[in-house]
Amino acid sequence: DAASADAASVDGGPEDGGPEDAGFEDVAVDDVAIDVPVSSEVNVELTLAGDGVGGTNTLVRSGESLGCSAGDGTCNATLMAPAELEAIPPPWADFDGWVGGPCDGSTDRVCTIETGGDLEVEARFSRKANIAFVTEEQQNAGFGGVAAANARCVAAAEAANLPGTFVAFLATGDEDDAFAAIDTEGGWVDTRGNTIAEDIDVLRAGEMKHPIRFSEFRNELSSNLVYTGASTADVAPMNECDNWTNGEFDGGSATGGNLMHTGHGWRSGNSARCTVLAHFYCFGTELDRTPASAPEPAHVGFLSS
Repeated sequence: DAASADAASVDGGPEDGGPEDAGFEDVAVDDVAIDVPVSSEVNVELTLAGDGVGGTNTLVRSGESLGCSAGDGTCNATLMAPAELEAIPPPWADFDGWVGGPCDGSTDRVCTIETGGDLEVEARFSRKANIAFVTEEQQNAGFGGVAAANARCVAAAEAANLPGTFVAFLATGDEDDAFAAIDTEGGWVDTRGNTIAEDIDVLRAGEMKHPIRFSEFRNELSSNLVYTGASTADVAPMNECDNWTNGEFDGGSATGGNLMHTGHGWRSGNSARCTVLAHFYCFGTELDRTPASAPEPAHVGFLSS
């Protein structure tokens, strides 16, 4: 009937006995592969290495799921790919690059892990130069001599997880003693990464790029006196409180510097009775690296009102 004929004209194709001009054609549709990110587990064994590693100051993290610090040594974590590892050096260090894993040889601080599996990854850090700081702790001048001051520097650095071998800048009337103790081919940065001096000659000349005003914990100190025992030509040497063994009022006086100064005043120009509390300068000594030169300060101009 007419209804059946209409149905045949709509539903039928040539293979079904329908008309050739029904408006249909065979279309071959290929399979289409669509890349869909699939989360999968990544078991990471992560090691922080190099002489720029320092406790919790050196960190590799992946969002909030992994925080591996140098204090952890080698740490293990399970992440979900895709994931990112971010290397975070402390202010006094640089990130040197990745060893192993998908970013082997890269110096980009961010490493992307695309697929799951087991990975061994090493993040390498290096110090910009030796580190110098001023102790947060204050002490009267009867602290027991140069050896005792050196021990205080070592203890302060360990408490702040600072890498390096540290000695105090401290003399007994002849500042050459103090300079001899810190003599090295390299220079120094402070705990916030600022260049202090490119070498020991810059320290002697009083041409420091930044004062040594930050503590082992990167804090800026408000008390300026630092015991040094150093004397320049215009400052007569004191008795240094019986060579730093007498903290009593009758012990005499000691020479000190001002931690806000970059000229000769960083080590000399102040004096105090032996009972006065003061800080110590502590210098790392084992590296021969020269830190980057600090930029010259910009000149400021203004229009008066």
